Amino acid sequence: MIRRSLVSATLAVASLGATATACSDQAVQVYPPGSDPVAATTSTLPPGSAILAGQPMPTVRCQLNRAAGPIVFLTNHSFAASAGIIEVIMAKSMGLYDQLCLDVSIQPSFAIDNYAKIAADKAQFAAAGSFSEIVDFAGRNDAKYVALTVDGRVPLDQLMVRPGVLSGNRLSDLEGRSIGVHGAINPAVAAMLDQVGLTAQEYKTVVLDTFDPVRNFQRTDIVGLSGAKSDAAMLLEDAGITYQTFDPATYGVAGSFGVIFTSATFIQRAPTAVEDFIRATIRGLNIAMERPDEAADETWKLLAANGNDLKTTQAVERRRWQIESELIRHASTSEEPLGVPLIARLTQAVATYASIGLFGGIVPDIDSMVAVSLVKDVYGPDGLVIWPSSTGAS
Repeated sequence: MIRRSLVSATLAVASLGATATACSDQAVQVYPPGSDPVAATTSTLPPGSAILAGQPMPTVRCQLNRAAGPIVFLTNHSFAASAGIIEVIMAKSMGLYDQLCLDVSIQPSFAIDNYAKIAADKAQFAAAGSFSEIVDFAGRNDAKYVALTVDGRVPLDQLMVRPGVLSGNRLSDLEGRSIGVHGAINPAVAAMLDQVGLTAQEYKTVVLDTFDPVRNFQRTDIVGLSGAKSDAAMLLEDAGITYQTFDPATYGVAGSFGVIFTSATFIQRAPTAVEDFIRATIRGLNIAMERPDEAADETWKLLAANGNDLKTTQAVERRRWQIESELIRHASTSEEPLGVPLIARLTQAVATYASIGLFGGIVPDIDSMVAVSLVKDVYGPDGLVIWPSSTGAS
């Protein structure tokens, strides 16, 4: 099954305004939509509630986290060994949430179903295919979504074209040809085609009726597919099918994948729980990067135990995470550690996608839709996740 981003025809850019300081002994401020930051609601955390590296978990912080109640995390591609999912599964399997007094459960889901549940507080955290997907749905629902962690700093999707269709690598030869898509063409692929002069009116898209890329590639009414490097492309290669690859990243198109988000409302209601969910999740991500097969095997256990709705194998899941973790590692910079959103890159991505008609052609202001400080502050100056010496696990 191919995970995909969905393209919206319109977007009314909302002032989502949700920002918060790190959960220390400082005041935590959350700005409701349209409010003046000067008049923002302020709640002060009790003294001694900050987590310090090598120090015991503060009792008061443990109490605050338990008071947040049960926390539900929704995956966006069942239990796939994929960015935005694997780190939560790894953190859960290692008991990291329990150690920080968080009652976290993981529910398999798909991206399109997650947004309404987060908006309705039926779940508190969820994975998304990309940051632009979150912005898209925020515009549709006028919801106060806030992106917390961003694993992949490049687009995950690419275009795969049947050999012999194009003259060399000339994407412009796709004019008038049909590309297979699921729902809509991925924005990064559309932006890449736009860069070579092909607008959405100059090529065709065919909505596919199966998620099997091998079967789809055999169709004679399309010349190629838009799909994820760690899904469609991987399965085509495993089947021995050759194709020409066109990667939006090589055309300078910005993008993201493996994004975890919440709501501004939940940040305001349970600030320590949000920061400590991030803390355990980021630690899970770092471990999954260091021990990829072990992490992928944890997702496989859940897939197998829940009927394997992806119709996959343990080997495929290991390879999926190998591909995505290499993309994460390759696109990492010295600017910020793993999982920290890079505002400049996210801004570039949404501006590019707005130029091809996403978000109603309006470049959204994303500053209030990304909680950079919440993620940065779980890291210490040594680049390691700040973790207490003893925890509140019972």
